[in-house]
Amino acid sequence: MIFRYEMWGHTNMTGKQKGDHMNQSMIAQNIRANGLRATAQRILIYQYLFEHRTHPDAEEVYRAMCADGQKMTLATVYNVLQAFVEHGLAITVRADEERVRFDATTTLHGHFICSRCKRIYDFPITQLQTEKLDDFSVNWKDICFGGICKQCRENAE
Repeated sequence: MIFRYEMWGHTNMTGKQKGDHMNQSMIAQNIRANGLRATAQRILIYQYLFEHRTHPDAEEVYRAMCADGQKMTLATVYNVLQAFVEHGLAITVRADEERVRFDATTTLHGHFICSRCKRIYDFPITQLQTEKLDDFSVNWKDICFGGICKQCRENAE
């Protein structure tokens, strides 16, 4: 992957820092570099994922596109997000049994899911050691913690 966006303050391969904006030209280049055509819908959906680090599901992305005046179907959003996952532009996050969420941060990191507010927080993983998997073919990794986030704990006090 050409662009690697790190949420923990490290620079990505373009030299950008956390919170920087990717323009549509950079997004199109990233999409093409990962083996997909850079259609208008793909660019807009990727830009939304990149700028909104809330781990949205397909319906949230669809509602945001509609609210922004974009003309696309929910099926298009589902198909684009699935293509992003298949081509390494996004990962899935299974925060609950009801829906699949998406994350544009594809570098190794974990998720903390608050059981009260249902927010998903990213956290860095500096080292992941696995033993006894040498003879296995690992297709995905998911490190997920659950509990009550700091904000919900403070609100309860």
